[in-house]
Amino acid sequence: MKKLFALSVVMVALMLCGCNEIELPSEGSGGKEDNDKENVTAPDSSDTFTIATLCRADDGEFIALKGYIVGYMPTNTMNKVVFDADDAVSTNIVLADRAAETDTKLCAGLQLKAGSDARVDLNLADNPAMLGQRIIAYGYKGAYCNAPGLKQVEVYELVDDDDEADDSDDDSGDGADSKDDGGESFPTLVTEGTAQPFEGC
Repeated sequence: MKKLFALSVVMVALMLCGCNEIELPSEGSGGKEDNDKENVTAPDSSDTFTIATLCRADDGEFIALKGYIVGYMPTNTMNKVVFDADDAVSTNIVLADRAAETDTKLCAGLQLKAGSDARVDLNLADNPAMLGQRIIAYGYKGAYCNAPGLKQVEVYELVDDDDEADDSDDDSGDGADSKDDGGESFPTLVTEGTAQPFEGC
């Protein structure tokens, strides 16, 4: 009986010593301190990922992702993407490297942070005209709806037609790099037949 009592006293003492004060986030901060936003710097435009290069980013890394808004996910899986704006939800959008993409393996889901400008401006439920719009979204790379995507997207940029023309000029394959940002230029690879997506992400 004495051993049981001693064991109980030791356990209570350990529990009391192991408890630390828990700091809860202030109401409305969304789980992060407001000053955390100042510590995150926007990626350089030369560091912008595409859907094809998204798997090169580390999970949890704050990145810029460029693509076309091609639809949304009505459920929590990329297998159920709706490539339209009909009956859209406001919580997410789906990006692809091509505006006419319909293969879910070539898409990435974006979680639009509640209360953010991105959610207000980009969701297809309230903004069906955004379907087909090219954007650069800023968020944290990670698994979203069982596939690589971006979480906590709250900042974005619209990419206009002039920027798209500049991008296609850069891909001309003539070796000239029209951007003077010191970045590398790579030759264009031409293939015959249907290319299969890389599923290594």
